[in-house]
Amino acid sequence: MNKTLNSFRFFGLKLETLEQAHKMSLPAAIMTGMMGVVSFVHCVTVIPDFLFLGFLDLVLWGVLGFGIYKNSRIAVINTFIMYILGGAYFRLIPIWQSNIFATIYIIILVFALWGTFLYNRLLKAQNKG
Repeated sequence: MNKTLNSFRFFGLKLETLEQAHKMSLPAAIMTGMMGVVSFVHCVTVIPDFLFLGFLDLVLWGVLGFGIYKNSRIAVINTFIMYILGGAYFRLIPIWQSNIFATIYIIILVFALWGTFLYNRLLKAQNKG
């Protein structure tokens, strides 16, 4: 089994270019931004006394979504950790009480983790070669 530096496999997908690896992260970037909007709307409608925290959530999730879009390993790892730690809070929001949304988001984040790390590995291999 000879593996080249510029070819990786993920669930049968062969990733050879930076664009292919980047496309794996795009759904997570969009969903992460939507998480901020959902959190802000929930804060505005349910607990308006804590409007500042809702705005902080909107900004934080937005920055993390932009970081995922830019293929930042730190952003995708922080997003994953924040979602796991904040999972109890999001279970209180009616749209997330259904486990299907949470499951889809976790799957999207796993693909984003893989895509981001592959993107950076391909970029490093491309710069060396």
